[in-house]
Amino acid sequence: MAGSEGDYCESHAPNGLTHSNMKRLARLQSEFKLNSNWVLGSNEPMFLLEVDFNPRFKEFREKAPGILGIPFDEILKKCGISGKNYRAYEQGLKYPPVEHLFSLCRECHLNINWLYGLKTSMLSIKAVDR
Repeated sequence: MAGSEGDYCESHAPNGLTHSNMKRLARLQSEFKLNSNWVLGSNEPMFLLEVDFNPRFKEFREKAPGILGIPFDEILKKCGISGKNYRAYEQGLKYPPVEHLFSLCRECHLNINWLYGLKTSMLSIKAVDR
């Protein structure tokens, strides 16, 4: 019946989501740690990861200039990351966006698995082969 309470609820759900789709979204969020704000169009990270980047960012800052042979501020400039943002990532005040993670990995041959805390080498195989 047009104008019923069910029609009202479904037509006024966030971003036009129906009640059943909202239930599905909640199940996906729970099962895959999916960030529902990302699904709704936010620029937040897609997944609600509980990764502690702090120690890896600190170690990279301390070792990178010796490994890459350039000052750290130049490394950040090359990667398009401000010193303020990097310090916030290192201190755990801010979560790095995926673009910054990929930029570090691409420009500095950083191993993404190492950055995520896995016990691997800091540099990717390509960098080691150079």
